[in-house]
Amino acid sequence: MKKFLKILIALLFVAAIGFGAYRGVVRNKAVKQSNASMGVSFADMNKDLVSKYSLKEDEKVKNVLLVGSDKRGTETGYGRADAIIVATVDQKNQQLKLTNLIEDSYMEVPGYGKNKLSMAYSMGGISLLYETIAANYGIKLDDYVVYEFKNLVNAIDKIGGVKVELTDFEVSYMQLHYTSVANEVQTGPFILNGTQALAYIRIKQDAAGDFGRADRLNSVISSVYSDLTMKSVDALRDLVNELLKDTASDIEPDDARGYLASVLALSTAPLKTKTLPDEGMYQATAKKGQTLFVIDTDKVKEAASDYIYNPIESGDISKSEE
Repeated sequence: MKKFLKILIALLFVAAIGFGAYRGVVRNKAVKQSNASMGVSFADMNKDLVSKYSLKEDEKVKNVLLVGSDKRGTETGYGRADAIIVATVDQKNQQLKLTNLIEDSYMEVPGYGKNKLSMAYSMGGISLLYETIAANYGIKLDDYVVYEFKNLVNAIDKIGGVKVELTDFEVSYMQLHYTSVANEVQTGPFILNGTQALAYIRIKQDAAGDFGRADRLNSVISSVYSDLTMKSVDALRDLVNELLKDTASDIEPDDARGYLASVLALSTAPLKTKTLPDEGMYQATAKKGQTLFVIDTDKVKEAASDYIYNPIESGDISKSEE
């Protein structure tokens, strides 16, 4: 059971996988209430919109779209999609995979012309984001989970922080832009609390930009994943419950049980991670003072299909328990 909780939390930490909480089932009533509180409803999801696209799929490979939502202040509507990740349970190759989709990727948003991937969610919610991923990445998505970043902050605080290696730039940036939470951070190995960790993974102002942000997220995941081996089952259960607060999802009870069984079966498999687009798959361009990444759709589709549906020999962010 501890191995199961460990791998579940690893997925939760990158975007609250939300397969139905520790209890193992999704209660539709609770999910609908959660969706309503977040401004996301089942009516927003129209999977028929993707039927016109030729999508790669495999009955032994399940993909869950994870969206980190970050509404700020008095924002209305769907809010911002600050993290867009595909979590893959690959029973064919016995692997667990995460694909981080760069939110500033510039592509065709069906019905809206060229825009950022993250804007698909802001403009049309989970349904438009589904269709945009279908059109540009060519992979079948089976379910979705929308979570709030505040859950991540609370969960990191619960486990006593997360250890990362901070660069001079990261320390200077956090101290300048997050003075209320980051004055104590120091270059080198440092244990970040929840608020500091959130500030850390939001940084994208260095030369690496969005790709640096993706690397920081991976660093946090890797550190947390390693630390979980020291936690008790009760502590892990509390952490799962914290991460699942206010999570919105369309995963049905039977599907939730299937996901949980699959994750449990793969609990000794190392977690794989990839960021798309990768080098050679995009052209960086500046629009209104912002750097965007104009994707080569054919190359991105090929890379997404290869990574998600074929066995991966590299890209481990953590090793399984012995």
